[in-house]
Order: sequence, then structure tokens, then C-alpha cells
Amino acid sequence: GKAKDALEKAKGDIVKRSYNGVDYRFDRKESTAAGVFDHSVVVGTEPGFKSAVDASKGDSLADSNGLRGVRSKVAEERIGLLYLDVDGLLRAVSWCSRCRPRCRRRSAPRCRPSPTR
Repeated sequence: GKAKDALEKAKGDIVKRSYNGVDYRFDRKESTAAGVFDHSVVVGTEPGFKSAVDASKGDSLADSNGLRGVRSKVAEERIGLLYLDVDGLLRAVSWCSRCRPRCRRRSAPRCRPSPTR
């Protein structure tokens, strides 16, 4: 469609890539990924784009063991539910604090957290 055509016309240091059956374009200078799937245009970091693809294929927070465990311990009838992965948050904060000075330099490659699981 029109969105996919617009992405094809994008200028820059762009390479075509594919992840889990979804084609996308990656801008190496800006470190951004963009693609169209499930009737949506998704633009973000490459890990973020891949997470969106995974979530669209069923790998979502709703399926996580942590959230299932919390849901089983609270009442069925509730106003709301807040779920926070504290370990994940602390890993992200720790990673950002180590990486931040390097990320400020425009010429430096964007920082990426290393997978821990």
C-alpha cells in the first residue's frame, strides 16, 4: 500500500532486512527500523521493531510467566492492575547509566543493552 511505498522512497543509508517473515528497512546512520505489518506502520529502534513483530505474532506480555503469576494472586474483580518488571527496570537503568556518556556523542553508535536471558 501507500505506507510501504513511502518507506521504499526513504533516503539515507538504508538496507533491506527481514525478521520473522516481516520485511523492513534499516537506516544505519539513524539506527532506526521501519516496516509495515498487521495494517500498521512501525518505526523505532531495531530491537523495538523486532519486539513489535514478536508481540504481533503472540510473544507478548500477556503470555509472560511473571504477569500470569501476579494475575493469579489478585482478585478477579478489580479496578486496574499495574505490573512492573523490577528486575528488567533495574537492568535497563544500570545499562543506561553505563552507556549514557557514549550515547551523547553524535558520531558514536547507539548503545544497545546486552541480552541477559
